[in-house]
Amino acid sequence: MAIFSLSSSNTGLTLKMEGNCIPRLCVLMLTMLTCFATIKATESDISCLRSIKESLEDPSGFLSNWNFSNNSAGFICRFTGVECWRPTENKVFHIRLPGMRLRGPFPMGIRNCDSLIGLNLSNNYLSGPIPSNISKVLPFITTLDLSNNTLTGQIPPEFSKLERIKEFSVANNRLSGAVPVFSNTSFPAESYANNSGLCGGPMNACSNDNDDLFFPGFAVGFPISTILSMLFMFLCWPRLRIRTSRYYPFWIKKRERRTHHLIPRNPQVLFAENVSSMETKVSAMEKFICRFRLMELEMATNDFDNKNVIGYGNMGLMYKGECPKCCKSKDTQGNRQIIL
Repeated sequence: MAIFSLSSSNTGLTLKMEGNCIPRLCVLMLTMLTCFATIKATESDISCLRSIKESLEDPSGFLSNWNFSNNSAGFICRFTGVECWRPTENKVFHIRLPGMRLRGPFPMGIRNCDSLIGLNLSNNYLSGPIPSNISKVLPFITTLDLSNNTLTGQIPPEFSKLERIKEFSVANNRLSGAVPVFSNTSFPAESYANNSGLCGGPMNACSNDNDDLFFPGFAVGFPISTILSMLFMFLCWPRLRIRTSRYYPFWIKKRERRTHHLIPRNPQVLFAENVSSMETKVSAMEKFICRFRLMELEMATNDFDNKNVIGYGNMGLMYKGECPKCCKSKDTQGNRQIIL
């Protein structure tokens, strides 16, 4: 039993406590803490359900009785698809909303239902990716059914951290990538059925990562390289050709000139009457003609060097040559010159 006495003095009031009241005080404090925690948990679950209703479209009105204006004990436990730990306690442990035609992304506000162990959102129109931090959104989940929706992207590797999960299904979605490896259990192929992009686990083996990168890279790189090559050919190649022509190998130029020179610019055709007249002229001028051997001609023209070309004649290319022992005409230096 505790005895309290109140005394006054010049400095104020003094409260004295007599007897052993510590156990009762501890019980009182624990009761207050429990009530505070319950109130906080209740507000969290109410916020959880409110965010679910706000983030999902409900064209059929299945969530019309989710009325948050009522503040009575356990009022959210009477919502469609909501199950509480106790009927009079606003503490949600399971949400079942299958086949209600709900539309929208995965409701991230569901993380506020911090005691949730079961979630069924199958046969709706949920879209977008599954949250990558699913282990923080649903840390205590044991049953999760997201089948028959339009979810896309990968199944997050974070699923491997859900140690309590026993039932799981994402069948009939548009998911892709590798199937996660759960730490304490595994699920059959039916849990992932009709997701053409999934691989690994009970599904087909995943292809090599290098192959996955090669084909997208080739599809992007090939058109770009083709366009750049065409631009280079049309814009840069003419300038490059002009510049490199200055340094064109000499022997190639020489070969081209020789090939060009061997073809007369003005081809002539000799007829029989012309041939006879030409023979008469040649016989009359034989005394003025010097006859040469091929070796002498090559020596005189330095093997028919292009530097000795002086032009074109009626019969073709004309060379200038020097032959000290050949003709009678001499230049100013005493060398005998011939014109071929």
